[in-house]
Amino acid sequence: MSRLLPRLGLVLLAAYFLTGFYVIRGNEKAAVRRFGRLDLPLRSSGLHYDWPYPFSQVNRIHFGALSTVTLGGSTSQGVNSALNTSTSASRPLLTGDQNLLQVRAQIQYRPCEAEIGDYLFAQQAVDQRLRALGEATLADLISRSGVDFAHVRGIAELNERLTARLQSAASRLKLGIEIEQAVIEQVEPPVRVKAEFLDVSNAQAEEARSIQDARTWAEQQESLAESERRRLIENAAAERQSQVIAARGSADRFQKLVAQMHAEADRLGGSYADVRQLTVQRMSWQTLNEIWPKVRKKTIVDGSGPVDVSVFPKR
Repeated sequence: MSRLLPRLGLVLLAAYFLTGFYVIRGNEKAAVRRFGRLDLPLRSSGLHYDWPYPFSQVNRIHFGALSTVTLGGSTSQGVNSALNTSTSASRPLLTGDQNLLQVRAQIQYRPCEAEIGDYLFAQQAVDQRLRALGEATLADLISRSGVDFAHVRGIAELNERLTARLQSAASRLKLGIEIEQAVIEQVEPPVRVKAEFLDVSNAQAEEARSIQDARTWAEQQESLAESERRRLIENAAAERQSQVIAARGSADRFQKLVAQMHAEADRLGGSYADVRQLTVQRMSWQTLNEIWPKVRKKTIVDGSGPVDVSVFPKR
């Protein structure tokens, strides 16, 4: 019996030291606190050994997992099962124009590997501290906004401001976390005035719709006017081109006719004026031959002298 006790003690001591082995999964890293002091760098996935408890304490941390703090009431958990959700009681917030709004928001954060020491030593209170910080920041933002801005028009801008201010505050207060995003999920008026708020919202929506319809109609009219303007310009350009071509053709024919008359005068040995007069008479009779069949009335003229067709009765 006296020999069994030392052996049993050695076995228990060996078993105790074997508890120093630990396994880290692939999506985790381990922070080892030896005698209360953080030992860096962090351990990656695999089998590791350190002093057994209580000399060393191993914290396995999934830096990719998001945790959620909900302000202003509980929300159902999202599809990501890795999200840890913490909620606070719903309280109305006062806007800058003295209206009350029920506001619900979510803050998503993850541990910051670069500030793991701050995270570990503030870990037990990080949710409470972040919730208090979020509520104060949200209340300040709502108090600086009008009810229309906070309720309808400025949600996206408020989300950006809330996220930026929480990120700055978390870094300044050394919470050891990274704020992924802060989102205002729901803004509602108190129950007693909800109907009035609904009427205002409907009127604003109708106003926005009417403005959009008017802008759409104006854009259509501008498009039609622009199309008509381009059509008129194109038609005018085509007509101008046609007139220019016709004028150039007439000018070319006239120049050829003049050249022919000069050549005819030289050939006959006469004057250009005589040839020109004969040409004008011939062209006049050709024109009359083309026009005369279309005249319904018969006209008899004396062929012994020149004929002035301007005195003929018109149709």
